Formats: sequence, structure tokens, C-alpha cells
Amino acid sequence: PLQFLSHIENGIDGDDNLIGGRGVIGVAESVEEADFILLHGSEVWRQSRELPTSDDLDLNFLYNEDFTMIDPLLDQSLERNLPMVCANPDFVVGLPGGVVGNMPGKIAERYAQKGGIVHHFGKPSPRHFHACLDNLGIVFDANAKSIPGVAHVGDSLEHDVAGANAAGVDSVFVLGGIHARELGLVPTGSEDVGTVIADDDVGGHEIACITEKELTIKLQSFFEERGIWPTHVVPRLSLGFD
Repeated sequence: PLQFLSHIENGIDGDDNLIGGRGVIGVAESVEEADFILLHGSEVWRQSRELPTSDDLDLNFLYNEDFTMIDPLLDQSLERNLPMVCANPDFVVGLPGGVVGNMPGKIAERYAQKGGIVHHFGKPSPRHFHACLDNLGIVFDANAKSIPGVAHVGDSLEHDVAGANAAGVDSVFVLGGIHARELGLVPTGSEDVGTVIADDDVGGHEIACITEKELTIKLQSFFEERGIWPTHVVPRLSLGFD
């Protein structure tokens, strides 16, 4: 959700109720009461700590990318010069049924375009990846070309792959995710077996897999255009057991 937060009282480092030692944080019921904005979702404006509540205001953004309700909140925040913390910088996400959902990164980008102050935490920032390495007890070596036994898997070239590259981590780019349509492919679902299918083949009586040569040409052009190259490429990712 999108939340407007306020400092209730100052605290000390090490207190479980603190966020980075900044003090006790409360949920503000209005922009006027807030000290900063926390953006870690795009479905609702949450005005309470309870999950969920009748006070949640549907932003009509996840499926429609409609800024009608969001823009007034951002404009009010801008008037008060409220900083925004975006804890999920992704722009889109693949949802069941091949639907693409709009994520917090788009709202943060909108606020920045209006002149707002935005702090991003998460992909593609290298800090996000290095924090994961710390949690795994792996010492990061800035001079190493890669880290043995470590790879980041994702379907966003600009966030997953670019972030992994910046952090010195190998990447596994999933073809059947959010970029599938851009590549002329069909997004894969949990029921798919890992084949790569050309979008033009959908709807016919026979569905033909794209050839390796055709796919290589598509990927080379796609990666070169953006200047971002993954370490590995897979058709799909599914976590489960037979």
C-alpha cells in the first residue's frame, strides 16, 4: 500500500519499534499529519496499521494505471515537500492470466517528475543485493567477476538484471515474464512446461515453438537496444516439487 507516516517520538538505536533508529513511526490519517511517504504497494492508500481495514482506499492503479486518485495526494505531498521512500521500485509485475500489474515504481517516478524527493530501496540498487549477500554470510568482493554459487533470478531487465550486474552478481533472465510481449513471445504460466512460444502462433490450432536461431536474434537485439545483458536465460521459472 501507499502510506503517509509520521514520527511519534524519538528513540534510540536497537529498539525493536524503530525504523533505522529514527524513532517510533505511526500511520498518519492525512497528508497534513505526515512526515514522509512509504510506498511499498500500489493497490490501496492504507490509513491504519491494521491489515486490511475498511479505511483502505482503493487507488484504482494496479490494473488500470489511473493516477486520478493518486495525483492529488502527490500534489499535496509536494506542497509540503514530503520525501518518499519507495520500497519496491518495480514498474510492472506479471499477474495470473498474463495480466500485467502496475507497481510502486511508476508512482515514485510520477512523484519525482513532479519535483518530489524519492529514495529508492530495492532493485536495481546494488545495496539491495549486497544486503542479501550479508544475510547469507557471503563476503562481497568488488574485484571478483562473479560470486560462486550465487545468481539472481528475475524477469525485469531494468531491475533484476541491471541490478544484479551493478552488484557483481550473476543473473538469470526469465523470458516468459513481463518482457514476453515485447519479445514477441507468449507469457508463461505455472502450468507451462518451459517451451518458448511465438506470440503470432497463439490462437491457432497448432502452436509452434520459436526456433533457437529466431530467439537468439530477438534476444541480441533486445539486450543491445537496452545495453543490459544477463548471464543466463531461461524460458520460465517454477518453484515446486513433483
